[in-house]
Amino acid sequence: MNNMKTVMTVSLALNVILIGSFLGYFVKDSKIFCDMTATTEHKKPIMEEPLYSKLHKFKEENQEIREQIRALRHEVFHIMTAPKFDAESYQSKMEQLHQLHSTIAETMCCKIKDLAVTLNQEQRKTLARFIRKHAPGPKRH
Repeated sequence: MNNMKTVMTVSLALNVILIGSFLGYFVKDSKIFCDMTATTEHKKPIMEEPLYSKLHKFKEENQEIREQIRALRHEVFHIMTAPKFDAESYQSKMEQLHQLHSTIAETMCCKIKDLAVTLNQEQRKTLARFIRKHAPGPKRH
């Protein structure tokens, strides 16, 4: 009888995990999660449309650099996984990668500064929260 209770408990726990995993897989692609411009009945939009469009335009302007970064990362991966490690090539690719990252960071700083000058305090707060939430690195909410 004790064995039966253990088996039933384990079976129930595994079924809950399985159902949760299954639902989690499909829920992430559904419309349950809101994007930046979505509103709910009780909340304001996270980001106003003009502000969002300016940030989106910035992202599109840097798409070519982002593609170069992606290609360089791919090359670095192949250097790292090659049978013989080429230290000079690795160093060269990493310097190019760091330069591209610096270019995006400098451009972003200038664009955000230019944008912030045109905003009121409430809009700057919204922008700051958005940047904090979407910035790379550890999340500080």
